Amino acid sequence: IEGDVIADSQQPTLAEVTKLDNHRHRPEVVQALAHGEGSSQRTSVSLNVPYCYFALRADEGETPVGVVRSALTVSSIQAETTGMRRLIWALVAGVIACVLALADWIVGHIINPVETLTQAAEAIASGNYQNRIYVANRDELGMLARTFNRMGQELNTRVTQLSESHDRQSTVLEGMIEGVIAVDPRQR
Repeated sequence: IEGDVIADSQQPTLAEVTKLDNHRHRPEVVQALAHGEGSSQRTSVSLNVPYCYFALRADEGETPVGVVRSALTVSSIQAETTGMRRLIWALVAGVIACVLALADWIVGHIINPVETLTQAAEAIASGNYQNRIYVANRDELGMLARTFNRMGQELNTRVTQLSESHDRQSTVLEGMIEGVIAVDPRQR
């Protein structure tokens, strides 16, 4: 409490510790004695190096019995902060890379097959029943692509059959000399 230093991790012997200045009036010690803890950033009186100090009052019951003080050089804190910034930026870059990879996977496995199916549907709607599509997915989109291909093949077969039937009917009707009347099952 009087400000005498009784231990210092930087001093090799107790004789060296006793040679240190009284720390009673150091800002962090004054704050710790008054409020339980204190901190300051300043140049060390004994080492002439910028430090960050933190002091914590040690109490025995309600009575303060001393102050424990810790110090780090500002340069070591800045080095640690720089390292943390680099780590954070590396993590951000990693997250961005993962998001881009996920977006690429979504485009490749969902959006592109849907576009291919849309183009196939438009081709079938315009009468191109021979158009075949290939979707590598083994999910619902792949099943839908295979169904589109079967539908196109069936439509192509039906259109070909209708065309052939129409051609036969036209040939028969054109070769007839007599008139022809078509009647439905109800005789209309």
